[in-house]
Amino acid sequence: MVVTVDSDPLSSCFNLCDPPASLKQRVETALAQHGLTTEIRQPHLSPPWTRRRAILRAMRVGKGAVLGFNAAKSHRIVDMQENYILRPELIELLPALRGLLSVALQPKRTAEVEMTLVDQGVDLLLKNDARIVGAVLNKVDFTKARLYGLNAFA
Repeated sequence: MVVTVDSDPLSSCFNLCDPPASLKQRVETALAQHGLTTEIRQPHLSPPWTRRRAILRAMRVGKGAVLGFNAAKSHRIVDMQENYILRPELIELLPALRGLLSVALQPKRTAEVEMTLVDQGVDLLLKNDARIVGAVLNKVDFTKARLYGLNAFA
């Protein structure tokens, strides 16, 4: 969990992620490498609790799983305990997903978790480790999936 003394809760994620100002500079640098210049406006940041989609990284560690985003310029997964950008319906699924992934993933194996909030609920896609689907199908009793707070379809 990222702890900050800043009064702006959104700034806590920028301690480990790219701050908005560096995004503008990265675009300018990429264009300059090709001899291109243009006016670049500041990136638009989503208002709090409005983002309906996220692609998270997951890894089994010990008897549990970490679930979150990669730190800036790193493969290290920052275990997300709070988020002020994603819709609350997505955040509420994180403990259930950690429980599921702690059973499904092989130790030190990673996966991508794509979450999209749609009218019917959350569309969830687990990918990147071909064995994860087999592990989920073999290890998770779908009649008990509701213990994780998930409705599963094989």
